[in-house]
Formats: sequence, structure tokens, C-alpha cells
Amino acid sequence: MNIAPLLVLSAAAATEQDGAYELPDAGVRLMLPSWHMSRWSDWDFRGRSGDGGVLVSAWYTPFQTTINAENAEGFREAWKAKLEQDEHASNVSFTHSDVATIEGRPTLRATATMELPGGARAVFEGAAFATDGRTVHVATYAIAQNARRATTALENALRDLAVTKPAAAVDDGGKLEHELFSFDLPEGWRVPLKSEEFDASGLYSRTGAMDTSKCAAAIRPVAPGATDLLLACPGGPALTIVDQYSFEDESMVFRSGLFGKAASTLPPATPVETHSGMGILQKANDGLYVVGLPYSEGTLVAWVAGDKGRDAEAAASAKSIATTWTLDTAAQTHHSFGAVAAHTLAYRPTHPVVLMAAAMMLGILGLFAKLIFARPRMEIPPTY
Repeated sequence: MNIAPLLVLSAAAATEQDGAYELPDAGVRLMLPSWHMSRWSDWDFRGRSGDGGVLVSAWYTPFQTTINAENAEGFREAWKAKLEQDEHASNVSFTHSDVATIEGRPTLRATATMELPGGARAVFEGAAFATDGRTVHVATYAIAQNARRATTALENALRDLAVTKPAAAVDDGGKLEHELFSFDLPEGWRVPLKSEEFDASGLYSRTGAMDTSKCAAAIRPVAPGATDLLLACPGGPALTIVDQYSFEDESMVFRSGLFGKAASTLPPATPVETHSGMGILQKANDGLYVVGLPYSEGTLVAWVAGDKGRDAEAAASAKSIATTWTLDTAAQTHHSFGAVAAHTLAYRPTHPVVLMAAAMMLGILGLFAKLIFARPRMEIPPTY
């Protein structure tokens, strides 16, 4: 395997005593008294058994991911990519995976076979569990002849390690609150934990939001390296009344305000019914959607950024938040008489109100004409 001895010691807290290796950023302490360390930091560890027959590795990925069978495929894909990149492995194939409770923690366990450079067959034994705002991964590797030793080594490591920052209680769904609005979050979405806020802010660049200082965010951790983001921000492009008559024009204003010249390359927007009227659902890219929701002081822009391979899920999430948003009383949408009149004249010229107003105007003009033409003509006496 591709293992270059490397020691990374943190000046902050990475200390070893009697085989105990603290990984404070990951929230765990490894107990490996008979192992030789080759790399160690606040966030990861790498070592080998006394005879070098088994390798062990531990690291974390951002966000506290729920460990369940539905997410298992995402973990397998992430581990496969790591084996191909770090170990230069090929023909990686998972032969087993399941979710079990180990030392009181929901833990994903998986076994894979692979081929190393030079053609040697090897095995991978992996495990993942949650700590506070993190997902910790522990794995062992060995050539095929030492497969059983790799399994036993991982079981012992999971049994002996200590979690120093236990996973926080999280509730899927609930509400995303802002001073102007709130959303009912779809299943799987939640507000970031305090320990996740910094990592969540690193996802904002996946959207087109320019000023995120007044935004509210929610996340959906799916698998390592695959966390979806909802970012809702006031201050979008100014819209007037959005309804079935004005939708095409208003959606173009919305697209142009967000994407500039690139707006012409985007597909048509989709109308979405909201509690206060109609919103605009716009696909910006595979896995990236943006919703425009007009209110009294402007337009709320809600971005949903997910993985390109989960485009349908991102679209469903964007539509869901649009249909469930509610406004603070002070921000309730109220259109002026002038705005309503202008909208009706521009988009509904045959509306009864417009026709009635036109009829009244014609009647008034006719009356003026009649008065003018019915006025007695003034006779000018002749002059001699």
C-alpha cells in the first residue's frame, strides 16, 4: 500500500500516552497501544500493527450524518474514492455492509476487496459513526491472507476508542426561522448545529448568493462529501405582482436579476403556488435550484444546492419550501391600488373592471362631446 511515513503533530492538543491518540477535531480518542503511528494530527491518524501486517486509519468528514441503511451507498462510494486516491487501489468491490449498534453508537460497517499496484489482492474493513457535528471513519487494510486480522483489528479499535464529543441530538424537519420569514423544512433537512456552522458557511459558494450576512441556512447531510444546502436570503430582484398573467415577464426579471446575460441560457421557470400567491421556481443547473418569493419589501431568494446526481431531490426540496413559507406580519405582501391597477391594465385588458372603467371613460367623453356640440351658436350681428 501507498504509505509514506509522515508525522503531523498539532501544537494544540494531539498528545499520545500509553497508545492513546487524541483526535480533538474529530471528537475521539483512539486506544492503540501495540500499534506504530506513521501520521497523527488533530483530525486524523494512520498507523500499522507491530509486524506491519495490518494498517489502520482514522479521519473525520464535516457534518453529523445520520447513520442508516439509506445512506450506506453514499458511504461506500466515498470510501471507494478514497481507496482509489490514497491507496491507488483498483477493482474495489464491497462484499458486505450493514448498520449495527457498537458500544451504544449506530455504526455503519462495510467490507471490500481491492487490487493494489503490482496486482496484490487486499481487503478493506471500514466503519463510520457520528460525533458532535462530525462523521468519524475508522478503517483497517491488509493483504487478502490477513483478512481476518484486519476484521479483528477494526473490531478492537471500535470497542476500545472513546468518544470525547458525543453526537448531538438532531431532529429532521422542523422550521428554518428568520426575522422576516420561516420555512417548514422537508424530511432530512435541519438547521446546522453550532459545531457545523463554519462548515455550512463553506457551502454558500455553491449558490449565486452575493451577500449572505442576512441569510438563513439549513443542511441535509447525505453522505461524506455530499451535504445539500438551503440558503434563504432577502433582497432579491424587485418584482411586482406575480400571477398566471404576469409570470412570464416577472420570471424573466427574476432570472436576469440573478444571472445577468446567462439568464437567456436557462430553461423556463416554473410557477409554484404559495400561501400568498405565486412564486418562481428556476433551475440554474443540475442539482441547483432557486426560488423567488415576492413580499412587501422585496423578493426572498431561496437557493437549494445539492449533488448533480440528485437533481430530482433538489427540485422537490425547492418546491416544498416554496409552498410552506410564511411571512412575518410586518412583511406581509400588500399591493398598492396603483400597482394593482397597472397590473390589471397591462395583463388583463378584458377584465370586467377594465371594461367598466373604459365604458365609463367613453361615457364621460361622449357627454363632454355632446355638451360641446349642443351649445347654441353665437350669432354675430352684421356691421354696416
